[in-house]
Order: sequence, then structure tokens, then C-alpha cells
Amino acid sequence: MNSASIRRLRLRKGDPPRQRGVRVEFTFSDAPEPVMFHLKRQAVSVSVGLYSVYTFDLEGRLYGAFQGGKNYRRGLDNRVLEKGRLHGNWVARFQRALGAEEGETFLGRVHGRMARIAAALRGGRCRVSGVRSAEDLGVALDWFDRIAGWDAAALAADGQRFLEIYHPISILPPDQYMALVVQATVGCPWNRCTFCDFYRDRRFRIRAPKELQDHIGSVKTFLGAGIRLRRSIFIGDANALCMPWQRLKGVFDTVKEAFSGETSLRNMYGFTDAFGAERRSPEEMKSLARLGLKRVYIGLETGHDPLLELVQKQGDAAASVAAVRGIKAGGVQVGVIVLLGLGGDRYASEHVRDTAAAIRAMGLGSGDLVYFSEMVAPPDLAYARQMDRMGIAPLTPEQMQAQMAEIRSLLPDSGKQTGPKFAVYDIGRFVY
Repeated sequence: MNSASIRRLRLRKGDPPRQRGVRVEFTFSDAPEPVMFHLKRQAVSVSVGLYSVYTFDLEGRLYGAFQGGKNYRRGLDNRVLEKGRLHGNWVARFQRALGAEEGETFLGRVHGRMARIAAALRGGRCRVSGVRSAEDLGVALDWFDRIAGWDAAALAADGQRFLEIYHPISILPPDQYMALVVQATVGCPWNRCTFCDFYRDRRFRIRAPKELQDHIGSVKTFLGAGIRLRRSIFIGDANALCMPWQRLKGVFDTVKEAFSGETSLRNMYGFTDAFGAERRSPEEMKSLARLGLKRVYIGLETGHDPLLELVQKQGDAAASVAAVRGIKAGGVQVGVIVLLGLGGDRYASEHVRDTAAAIRAMGLGSGDLVYFSEMVAPPDLAYARQMDRMGIAPLTPEQMQAQMAEIRSLLPDSGKQTGPKFAVYDIGRFVY
């Protein structure tokens, strides 16, 4: 298609995003790098040359980027996380959150690149090498214009709108980073563990039915067509299963009805603890499973009871084992979280021995997960001060990796298809 044809294209504003795949390839007269535009069912991707790829949701917001050998992930709160490998080292990895000014500069550069592509397309300064129809090229033009509208200031304002709708989403399990979060509860009902400060800034409460409906409505309006990027629903915050049964069932009924039109959002997930799960009978769990509950995540942390008491974790290992078995009896999968390095060098052997014993007693199988999360203890965390007072040395990253291998070696189903899957849970990689 020639430049004159491109300039003559006119698009109907307000048309809904196209759902079938659209691919357009082109090059510019003043830049040899090929550009590939791809509209998918859930997102838009733009590849520039061989080494730069940008992903946008169906509202045009930047979601992720790969450029300069590094991966970038923009959260809905407008934070940007950078991940890559250390220079000259293909084994060691690094990750960091960009500072506010640095993040704004990064987002501005991405926007500038997309705006230049949009202007070149509109001005006919390109040669289209792969397109099925003028209609498809028009779709690409429309999308580049839409993406170009999200400059750094627009993204910053969008991040502020997100913070008006959500309390901070402190953490999610790694397999739920692409979930749509519904905060049916706010905070954590226990909130005393010395190793956790995720919910220290808020008191626990359960949203009233009307407030929950308003929250869901605000979430849907905010995400717009970008909701299609989400793959599941996560019922937050820390322990939604602890609420009284009729209110809990009402939450699931409300959420199921609100998102009934989105086929990718049929499955629901959530955190709990031993006491929250203990309140639910197998029959209640089966009822939640019918409404869409797929998996519940529970923080075992360690199977060594004296260590649980030391860090003020509510309950003991036996309570977590009973909770997991009860959840599974209701037909719901489980994700068990273990804290590597908890208790440092003084408790290392007991932590390994008793944690492996607790996991063995849970009866985990295919579909269940065991997450190993390395202990992260900044100096201002209560746990760090606690360990320092007791003269307990933290484990090094290498020692924590060895601890994970040792625990896994004590689990008979480790690596088998009939057993649970094992994965690393790096809390530093999270941005929503």
C-alpha cells in the first residue's frame, strides 16, 4: 500500500476494539528497523526491530516492555519495575523499581517512540510490507493514535485514579500477577507476624455489600477494555475466607455475576490462614468451588512450632495441615507458602525438618503448589530487629537456595506428575 492510500484512510471514532487478530508489518523511509503491530484478543503488541517489544492493554496503557536487553513492567499505580541480567553475566539477575523521575523518563521515551510511529503512519512516511486489507491498516492506525494519547502525564493521572479505587495491593502469588483483584476485605485480621508489614498501614474490615458493588463498578470502569488482559479474579486482601459464611457466599455471588461476561475471569483465588480456612466446612468449600473458587493460598511459613511462636504467627503447623486437608476435601486446590531462611542459622535444621514433615502431611497432589519465598528483612522490619537482638545471623541467598533443595529432597512426590508443583516466590518482582 502506498503513502497516498495510507493518508486517505479514515477511521470511525468510537468503534469497539477489534477482537480478531490483526497484524501489520511496515518500515519507514528514514529508519531501517521493521515494525510489527499485532492486535490480540487481550492486548496489543508492537515490535520494533529484533530487540524491542512493547505490550499495551486494550485501553492503550503500557503494560510491559523489552528493550536494551531488559524487561520492564508498568503497574496500574504507575510504578515501573526493571528486570534484567548483570552485564556480562548470563546467570546473575537483577531487578529494581525505578524512581519516580526515572520512571517518568522511561515512560516518556516509550510514548515518544509510539507517537513518532503514529505520526509517520499518518503522514504516509512508510512502506507497508505485510497487511491483509486497508481495514486492518486502519485498525493499526487507530491503535497507534490511541497508544500515543497515553503520555507520561496521562499515565501518572491514571495511576492516581487507581489509588483512589484500591487500597495498596501489597502482594499476590506469582501465578496471580495477572489477576483482577477485588478487595472484598481490606487488610489482615491478624496483622501481628513480625516478618510481615504488608498490611500495617490499614485496619482489617469487611466491605459491606453496597460498598463491594461500588468497588467492583469502579474497577470495571477504570480498567475498561483493559480488563481482557486479566486472567482470573483474586479475592483480596489477606484472608477473605475468614468472614461469616453468608457474607462470604454473597461476595462470591456478587463477583460471579459482575464478571459473568468475561470468560477469562471464571476462576477465583484468594489468601487464607489456618483459622480462616478452619471456619469453612468441606460442604462450604464445595459450594465456593461451584461458584468458581479454584485455589486458596496459605502461608505455612515453617513447620517448626517454636519458630512460628517466635515470629508471632498465629497457630501451629498442625492447624495449617488440617486447614489444607479441609480445603482439599472441598475440591479446591491449595498453594502453600514456605519462607526460606526464617529463623536464620539458629533454626535452620529444625525449619527444614519440620517444614518437610508438615508438607508431607498435607496430602498435596497435582494442581497444588508449593512456593518457596526467600526471607527479605529490611532493617526497619520487626523481624530484623528481633533477630538482631537474639544474635541470629540471616542466611545468605546461597544458603536459602540450599535450604529449598534440602526441603524438596525430603518430599517423596517432588518432581513427580502426581505431586504438587514447586516454584520460587520472589516478592521483589511484584508490581500490580
